[in-house]
Amino acid sequence: KDYTVAATGGDITGTQLGANLANTDITIQSSDGGTSGSGNINVNDTVSWSANKLTLSAQNNININANMTATNTASLALNYGLGAVAASNASQIITAAGKSVSLPAGTTNFTTTQGSDGAPKSYTVITDLGLAGSITTTDLQGMKGNLGLNYVLGSNIDASATSGWNTLAGFTPIGNNTNNYTGTFNGLGHTISNLTINRSSTNYVGLFGATSTTAAISNIGLVSESVAGYWFVGGLIGSNRGSISNSYATGSVSGSGYYAGGLVGQNRGSITSSYTNSTIHSDMGVVGGLIGINYGSINNSYATGAVTGIFHVGGLVGYGLSGTVTNSYATGAVTGSYFVGGLVGMNQNGTVSNSYATGAVTGSSYFVGGLVGFNQYGTVSNSYATGAVTG
Repeated sequence: KDYTVAATGGDITGTQLGANLANTDITIQSSDGGTSGSGNINVNDTVSWSANKLTLSAQNNININANMTATNTASLALNYGLGAVAASNASQIITAAGKSVSLPAGTTNFTTTQGSDGAPKSYTVITDLGLAGSITTTDLQGMKGNLGLNYVLGSNIDASATSGWNTLAGFTPIGNNTNNYTGTFNGLGHTISNLTINRSSTNYVGLFGATSTTAAISNIGLVSESVAGYWFVGGLIGSNRGSISNSYATGSVSGSGYYAGGLVGQNRGSITSSYTNSTIHSDMGVVGGLIGINYGSINNSYATGAVTGIFHVGGLVGYGLSGTVTNSYATGAVTGSYFVGGLVGMNQNGTVSNSYATGAVTGSSYFVGGLVGFNQYGTVSNSYATGAVTG
């Protein structure tokens, strides 16, 4: 069964749920729902409360389709995927576009549990930008003080002040290639706006410099950012080995070396249901609207911004090396010299399926294509391009 919080036609209204929470802790289970379904809990009506704990326990996904706001001493526990064990559990907490979960700052206000045998996971709720050099672990910049903690955003964060930090170098990325971020970061549908990182001689640049195989990043939007680095530069992550889902970036990303992408410079992990609408540039090459170089998987994702570079330039991926692209697309104009493609600049031993590109492609030298610039031992299926090709 599915349990739905809705203004009409659901199992309870958001107003009634908030009123109930004023008096006591409340636990909602998907199995208590009145309609057949796949075991989801759907929050389709605004819920606000200022005291006590709300626990949502779903056999499958928890879908946040309306704003949830906890204030003062209120707290929230999201338990999902309880219909299966934690190992290989694919259930998610999904926040719909424009919706978010707002929480008070602190370390006791939010927990999650995934899987019937999963252990509860505690988070630090972040609501402030912090100051340059912060290692507090209680603000956005301060997350670099402990790269193994789990964090969530409890509110939108305006990062405009970062443009003047560190002698104009801006925000310091969370983690690097030596010390990766290893925890879980969930934006809960919130945004970080006007982030500036201006480090054109630094490798591994992004909100996160580098993430490990255990890292999971989700439900975060980076809006109107300006990110510049040398090698491995991304709007969200410089180098990703973990998972990214339901996330996006807008603004500009530039690399003075190799491996620049609107979302991730280098991807060795998984990316699902994510997108960019950014202008991407590399002074050299291996640059893509979403990913610079992809060894991992990309699914249900897209890029719409213009991409420029010299070689291995793609609307979605600059260089696909044994990676996969599925159900994804790019619409931005792509300009380079050689190995230039509307979707992928070069596809080497990789797989592209059910994907497309519509942007104009311009190459001044060789290996220029509307979909793929050069396909070397790769597989392309059920995919197409419609953009004009010059080169």
